[in-house]
Amino acid sequence: MHFRQAREVDLTVFRVLRLHVQESRRERRESWFVWIGSTPLALEEVVGSYQRRFSHEHTYRFLKQDLLWTKARVRTPEQFERWSLLVATAMNQLVLARHGGLALYRPWEARRSVLTPRQVRRLMPAILMQVGVGTPTQPPKPRGKSPGRARGTRLIPRSRFDVVRKSSASASRTG
Repeated sequence: MHFRQAREVDLTVFRVLRLHVQESRRERRESWFVWIGSTPLALEEVVGSYQRRFSHEHTYRFLKQDLLWTKARVRTPEQFERWSLLVATAMNQLVLARHGGLALYRPWEARRSVLTPRQVRRLMPAILMQVGVGTPTQPPKPRGKSPGRARGTRLIPRSRFDVVRKSSASASRTG
């Protein structure tokens, strides 16, 4: 099979039937998967990939929700590629920092020996302070009344444009 718009891209379609599952909205008996690549997968590899799909789906969910992968407003594919590399670097930092701090569990979270990326993300400020990196932010500004503009500041007047008014004859034709 191939894509209609990209006939040079080879793909393989797999149909997975789970025999011991009751059909429901939550669990489907039949699933379809697409493998894009020139070399087809062996059946043993398909089974292994299917078993790991849960972690892959949750990784994409974490990247989108917590690391805001799809929220960046970029205009070109090159910018999106750089943003994706930055998000992947942040994910790698979270994986590497997994053993760097004590767990900070929420009341509903299970106590695990291995921290999840979300838990590590909550720990990152404390880990960065231990490493000595500090914070990338500036100190807070004082509250209260603004001091205003500095003395001697000269503002350039904005350019003005004439107001365009429709004549009464064109307004009566359209109305």
